[in-house]
Amino acid sequence: NHLRRAVLAMAWVDEVSIRRSWPDRLSMMVSEQVPLARWEERQLINVRGSVFTPSSVEPFAQLVRLSGPEGSEQRVVDFYQRVIADTQQRGLKLREVELDQRRHWWLRFDGDLTVSLGREQVDRRLAQFLRVYPTLAAQPQRSPQRIDMRYVHGFAVRWHAEPAEVSGSQPVQSEDPA
Repeated sequence: NHLRRAVLAMAWVDEVSIRRSWPDRLSMMVSEQVPLARWEERQLINVRGSVFTPSSVEPFAQLVRLSGPEGSEQRVVDFYQRVIADTQQRGLKLREVELDQRRHWWLRFDGDLTVSLGREQVDRRLAQFLRVYPTLAAQPQRSPQRIDMRYVHGFAVRWHAEPAEVSGSQPVQSEDPA
């Protein structure tokens, strides 16, 4: 048991099986961690929601960043796994999934798009976002910056600032309720 705990304490060790072979040998089977995503700033997380800390996360910068309150790791992993395929089908590259302290879900995508799903009826709100996103993205003059899906009968969109037509003028962001 002491040897097993010592091996499991190593960052990249996921599972270890140690058996005694009579009379004086040990047989050890070790499986390596397989990271699913980055967790917070300096850790990685696997598909079972186990967080581990490698010496550097820089080689894994391309992985999606997941975050949440202590004890929410598996819940965040499960949600991420439900979301990833549907967002990729719509041409969205997921950059971050966050469950904040108030249990509010946030999705952040490449292209500076943030989606607020709130904490109630998250699956329904996500489905609605996935349904309306292609229409919003097809706007030729503007692209969505933030989409708030927390409304009962709709959603709100903040659009990226349009380029200033006159030099020196300040771009203005608009918010359109949908």
